[in-house]
Amino acid sequence: MPRPRDWRVLVLYPDPRVERIPTGYRHLVNLPQVQRVDLSALSGQDRPTPGWDLLRLIVDDSAAVARAARLIHGRPAKLEPDLINFIETILVYKLPRSSREEIQTMLGITDIDLKETRFYQDVHAEGKQEGKLEGRRTEAATLLIRLARIRFGDVPANLQATIADAELEQLEHWLERLVTAPSLAAIFTGNRH
Repeated sequence: MPRPRDWRVLVLYPDPRVERIPTGYRHLVNLPQVQRVDLSALSGQDRPTPGWDLLRLIVDDSAAVARAARLIHGRPAKLEPDLINFIETILVYKLPRSSREEIQTMLGITDIDLKETRFYQDVHAEGKQEGKLEGRRTEAATLLIRLARIRFGDVPANLQATIADAELEQLEHWLERLVTAPSLAAIFTGNRH
């Protein structure tokens, strides 16, 4: 059995006046594992570091877009794609009425920057995988109709529509049955996989 892990929570406030603790939760906020940090107390210590700017971006609503743009474009070294994605995600939450594309435009994120983010790469990989599966499904449907025509003659339009809408696993099952089926109807009747 895995050993329980210790936990800690860091709560960042741009100003202590914004703290709102719902009724019944004060005991949780006062646990020793919870540390509250008032960033306004540290504001005189503003340092032009990516970590500090990122903290300010998380808690400040004023000039969030300008701060985010400085974080992305104001450094001599290019930011990691995951950090660009994180900054973009912060702004998605701060600007709920703006689309992701509008935020990218505000930040001056190019397609090249976007394509390097993990989010884009994951979505792109998912799309490729879905495309491959759809391609296999389409090929199986086309093959089933073609082989059924060769073996049994005309395939009715309603049956072609059923084949076109079927999942890959079902199509593979019907293709296997086509080999030994005595008639066209026998392919599609009986047990389904």
